[in-house]
Formats: sequence, structure tokens, C-alpha cells
Amino acid sequence: MTNPEQIKESVLEELRCNRLQLPTLPEVALHIRDALKNEDVDLTSVAKIVTKDPAICTKLLQVVNSPLYRSNTPIDNIKMAVARLGYSQIKNLVCSLALKQMYQSTCPIVNQLLHDCWDHSARVAAIASVIAEKVRGLSTDQAILAGLVHDIGKLPLILHAEKIPSLINDAGAMRTLFMSLHTDVGSHVLTNWNFPDELICVAKHHENLSYRLNRTADYTDIIIVANLFAHYGHEHFVEEQDWWRSLAFERINISADEKFITDQDNLTAIANIERILKS
Repeated sequence: MTNPEQIKESVLEELRCNRLQLPTLPEVALHIRDALKNEDVDLTSVAKIVTKDPAICTKLLQVVNSPLYRSNTPIDNIKMAVARLGYSQIKNLVCSLALKQMYQSTCPIVNQLLHDCWDHSARVAAIASVIAEKVRGLSTDQAILAGLVHDIGKLPLILHAEKIPSLINDAGAMRTLFMSLHTDVGSHVLTNWNFPDELICVAKHHENLSYRLNRTADYTDIIIVANLFAHYGHEHFVEEQDWWRSLAFERINISADEKFITDQDNLTAIANIERILKS
């Protein structure tokens, strides 16, 4: 079954009936979130949870020692990282770094789709982190998480398509499936994960150039712009000359052209975060 409308209706029906296979957050992210619900939690307890995952530890230390956080003193252990950044930022960063574990499969075709999806999300997250530094009231760690989950709706769609060989092997049909459903499915996934409304909004509206919920910039504005920049020089449904149609550029005070994404300082900062997220 590769008829786009039939596929769309099939997925929507599974979503309505709660039969669509949804991903679950990695254990380390769940444990951190649960621990921080306890007001009496201490640095040692939080650090102990993180250190149970060596890969997350390594990447977390790379992030907190990157230029993004501008620490004058090198941070060489997780307890120092927690003390330096605080619980909220650590929770966001651990969740962000853990998400990559979900983008793997033993099926070569599925694995490639997941790999491409993660690579794009990592680039959007890296760009978003640099943009967030320039926007008052928004944090880089939340921007990274927003970038990594903006396309989370593609994950259940890939898992659904894996059961239909004629679909998973049809690149055009997969693109149609993504474009028609990934925002609705993504907002459903993040709601299921009890994510904050501001991130659910990102998943729902990041492709909407007419989006305007608040008078001031929010994370959806940042991801709309970061997503467009991530597609710079590549095929995308919005031509570069039409970027100006998005109100998000005005709200985050960045020009709707290639100046930001070709600035050498921005490119270096983006590359540093992108490298860590993809490693």
C-alpha cells in the first residue's frame, strides 16, 4: 500500500486508537526527570544517575566545556557539571544526548532513514543553540532539545513504514508521509512524554512560516529559522528567496538571508555542537 492518502488515513486511525507504536524516552532521561521531581534531591544523586551511562557522561562533559558555555575553569567530572549548570540545564542536556539511542535499527533501509533524520535534527539543534544565545529570555540547552525533538514525529512513521515493504522502499512516498503527518505525530509523541507545551508547540508548528503565538520570540520561532538554515543549499519545500515570509526572522532579529549561516564565527560554534551531537 503506497497510496499517500490511504497511508495517511491508516496512520491517523492508529493514532486515534492509540495503536501507533510510539518511542519511549531512554532510561537515563526518565531517571533524571523522575529524580528532579524530588525537591530534596542533591548533586551527588543527580551525578550518580548520569554516570551510569558512560557515553552520556563523555558527551555531557564535551558540551559543558565547549565555547557555548564559556567556562573559565575546565569541568572534568559530572558533579562539577551539575553544580555549574544547575538541574534544569542538566536535565535538558541529558535528555538531548540520550535521544540518539533511539535512532538505530538493524534494518539497513530503516537505519539510513533514522541516521538521516538524526543528522538533520542535530544540525537544527546546533544552529538553534547559537541563535538562542542572541535571544533574550531563551536558553541554549532548551533550544538544543527543541532542535532534537522538532522532527520526532518521523520516528513513529518510520517504524510504521518498516512493516510495509512497498512503503519503506519508496523514497517519494516516505517524503509525502513525513510532510503530511510528522508535525501532528510529533506533537502527540511529546504530549505522551509529558514534555512542556513550548516544545510540543515546536513539534506542531516548526514548518509553519505564518506561525505567531506570542509577540516575543519563543522556541518555535528559533526552530523555524534553524530548520530553514539547516536546509540552506539543499532541496526544501520553501525556496530560499521566500524565507522572508516567515515572521520568525523578525521576532528573533535575524535577517532572512544567508548572512547568519555563512558567518565564520557562527559556523564554528555550530560545527562544535553538531560534532558532539552526531558523535
